[in-house]
Amino acid sequence: MVSQDVECFPEENFDALVAQGQLTKAVSITTKRVPDGTEHQLRRVLYALPGEEWRIKALLLVQGLYDSLAPGWRPDLERVIGLLLGYDRQDVEIHSVAPNPVSFKLTHHLGVTSLAARTGDLLASLSP
Repeated sequence: MVSQDVECFPEENFDALVAQGQLTKAVSITTKRVPDGTEHQLRRVLYALPGEEWRIKALLLVQGLYDSLAPGWRPDLERVIGLLLGYDRQDVEIHSVAPNPVSFKLTHHLGVTSLAARTGDLLASLSP
């Protein structure tokens, strides 16, 4: 079974910046099998500033490593991913040491909030 697309952010706004040469874009589609045996497609859309495309390649490499390991929380890889995404080291440490579900949900929510704020800031800073 393939899950339906869920729009998480205004991709078209970013694509306008790609067309202007202010961002680069990469799309990665992977298939994940969940414990009940069903398969879901995961579409990752990644953007980077020109000259920092290496971050996308590195992130996909680290994510592939993460996916190849036994399921579970990997603070070491979470740190690498956080740094590749451009988060401050202090924020990365707060997120990476979240060993329990309550703490993880809180830091994950804060990360999403932070990402949304950064997205707005990025769009505002790149707009003419």
